[in-house]
Amino acid sequence: MELLAPEIVLNKRKAVPPVINSVLAEFSLKIGHHQIHDFREAVLKCIPRDEEREIFSNEKWERGVKKTIVRYPKIQFRERNGHAAIWAVQEGAPRLIEFIQEYKQRFEWGGKKFSLNLLQLPEETKNFTLKPFRGKTTEPLQVYRLYYYIPFINENPGRNYDWYKASRNLPDIEKTKRLQELLTAHLCSFIHYTGGFIPKEKIKLTILDKKLLEGVTFKGRIHAAFEIRYTVNLPLPPFIGLGNKCSHGFGWQLMEQG
Repeated sequence: MELLAPEIVLNKRKAVPPVINSVLAEFSLKIGHHQIHDFREAVLKCIPRDEEREIFSNEKWERGVKKTIVRYPKIQFRERNGHAAIWAVQEGAPRLIEFIQEYKQRFEWGGKKFSLNLLQLPEETKNFTLKPFRGKTTEPLQVYRLYYYIPFINENPGRNYDWYKASRNLPDIEKTKRLQELLTAHLCSFIHYTGGFIPKEKIKLTILDKKLLEGVTFKGRIHAAFEIRYTVNLPLPPFIGLGNKCSHGFGWQLMEQG
């Protein structure tokens, strides 16, 4: 589960902009989006110790039972330009560099050893301060493109997914408003789990376009996924993941160019 409620920080009042460090590594291994889970499992097998593997998997073992850690995933597995990729943020960033230096030679794919080479040096974003614009009209809002965004949980369906199923005949403006609320909540969660706090009322987010993607599945279950263009009064670092299953290649975004 990765839909993390921002209510956990609503008792705070003063904004604390997080300083974000992240890194993106793109590898020579060619994969499709449907192979991201397999790529993740192959990477986890390279890492020998449970405590090191924990930040990559967001899972831990307690009394022989594997449990999911409820937090924003600091390591996210992706397909980028037809190649396997990993994006890491905050304490996940140095762990990804360590993996590249120490463990990538252990990688196996299709039952055989595979040299998991980098296509280029990892792309790093250091000391990026996520601070709201002051709202001046002279400050243009940046447009972001969000891909494979899963806003609703449909495992043991929660109220958001139940609402989505019942909203087929609602006006489109109402559905867009609900998506804006959920996306804002996901941004609040990202900010909280990267060490900051920005009051929800200070975040001004507008969805410009949305497209429902057909036939998006994860582990055999169909999910409501969207491609979204939106503006927000926050300068966001590149490649961040938002929404459910972002550790498995869903909900990654880029700044729109031109």
